[in-house]
Amino acid sequence: MTGGSGAEAAAVQVMGLFARPQLPERRWFTDLLPYLSPEYAEEAQYIDPARIPFDTVQHNPIASQEEHNPQLVTVVFTTNDGPWRLVLSQSGPGARWLVQAIEPVPARQAGPRPTALPTTVKTVTARASIDSDSAQ
Repeated sequence: MTGGSGAEAAAVQVMGLFARPQLPERRWFTDLLPYLSPEYAEEAQYIDPARIPFDTVQHNPIASQEEHNPQLVTVVFTTNDGPWRLVLSQSGPGARWLVQAIEPVPARQAGPRPTALPTTVKTVTARASIDSDSAQ
């Protein structure tokens, strides 16, 4: 992938910051904020970190770059809740990579994996709780 090393590094940093449910919400959000696009920051400010449904991020995230848009990169991480992806973009060549989304990968989209990155991510352990709509 050409030009994606900055995106990959940003994704690894963000995923490490994302899975820290032991922090108070405001501190958690403040630490993530420099890496988020304004649009995603608006959504992320309402995330309760204690409700993030994974407590482990495994090594070797997988990155892919849009063929016709080199300023858009998706990085997929394996967690104990299944695969999660970060979508990053930059406003132009050399601009900072900012996170547009952090979300679970739907099972039907988990398909073939792109080339593995050499980057590693430390294992993150944290409390997790999951909302259950079926309990209603």
